[in-house]
Amino acid sequence: MIKFIEKLPSKLLLFRNCLYYRGFKETFNIFNELYRNRECYSEWLNKHIEISTQDQNLSYQPLISIVVPVYNTDPRFLTEMIESVKNQIYQNYELCIADDNSTNPLTIEALKNYENDPKIKICYRKNNGGISEATNSAIKITNGDYIALLDHDDVLCSNALLEVVKVLQVQPKLDFIYSNEDKISVDNKLFNPYFKTDLNIELLHSQYYICHFSVIKKTLLEKIGYFESYANGAQDWDIFLRVIENTDKIFHIKKILYHWRFLPNSTSNSAKRTNLYKIQQSVVAKHIERLSLSAKPLIYKPARRLLVQYTPTKSIWFQIEEETTNVADNCDFVLILSKNVKFYNNNWQKECFGILSQANVGAVVGFPIKRFIDDSLINELIKKDYPEEFLPRCSLSAIDHLFLRNDYSPALLYYSPFIVCRREIFNQLSGLNKE
Repeated sequence: MIKFIEKLPSKLLLFRNCLYYRGFKETFNIFNELYRNRECYSEWLNKHIEISTQDQNLSYQPLISIVVPVYNTDPRFLTEMIESVKNQIYQNYELCIADDNSTNPLTIEALKNYENDPKIKICYRKNNGGISEATNSAIKITNGDYIALLDHDDVLCSNALLEVVKVLQVQPKLDFIYSNEDKISVDNKLFNPYFKTDLNIELLHSQYYICHFSVIKKTLLEKIGYFESYANGAQDWDIFLRVIENTDKIFHIKKILYHWRFLPNSTSNSAKRTNLYKIQQSVVAKHIERLSLSAKPLIYKPARRLLVQYTPTKSIWFQIEEETTNVADNCDFVLILSKNVKFYNNNWQKECFGILSQANVGAVVGFPIKRFIDDSLINELIKKDYPEEFLPRCSLSAIDHLFLRNDYSPALLYYSPFIVCRREIFNQLSGLNKE
């Protein structure tokens, strides 16, 4: 059964994961909720989206350069993308487009319609170099303080730039800003909202969750370097990993500011994902190498996501089940385990001790597979990111990243029947007690 599930195509990723972990009955219920969630989201948008109709009193008004690589884009989608930029409430922007030697005359014709717009710059490349080179060409004609990334067929909400600049009024030293997003269909229907977590490095190692809308300070981009062609297909993931290596001045706007066009033949939906997995693996491997970590990224089955495997040091661990105030000094880690938890194999030791070998990790918690049936637990894991009206419905659409490693707050230790922590931390907290 497990082998059958693992052979299902990647475009059925969420279906495969649910089937693997929750069985046929629960999977049917989940996808029934996901279908209903489309209508739920439309209703929620109508009630809760409040967009300012005018620019506010902004003492700091930086020039934001929006860069867009273009290649044979459908003229309708291209026009809708450009018009979404022109309709921004915040108007101190420039739209910098690089056409990557398109062979579709309708694409070129659509671009030429905007050549006389003073806020739009268009460069036509003589050779087709791929998305990274095209993006770099667009960056080279920018004059802004910040670089905003926009795909050629996506749509910006009219308040996207305004929300970014509002944040910069309070935190002008930020280097990187990203927002929530949703999907937009070919017929312009909005669905599948993604209410993201704040910076979650472990999740970013496995899943490119940041995506859109993202804005990078130009001075930082010049420091870390532009886009690399080896990463085409995962080029944004590569640049964001380089961002977090060089700054902690990062902010997450918890608003949907971006509509990501959902097309059957896009890279994110293509059935030809084998090569893309290798590219993603290479991107994360280079990130690990730059940080000099003793680890390697592997393809995690059945989710078919990356999972960084850290190399553990030889460790001594001590298991406790009852109230304990102290443990022996000759152990490295303390395992706190509920009596009803059993391990399927001994890989947990390698996984946990490897993760705990990272200096910034205090404890590792585990949520057994059967607990995922409890939607209240899923809701607890994501409630800080999702609007209350979407629980549990949005917990179902968010279930994918719960199969992967995440950075969680210490408050969630209460919900875990499985905790491994360093001995010195355990003792500093005066051990385990009923309170």
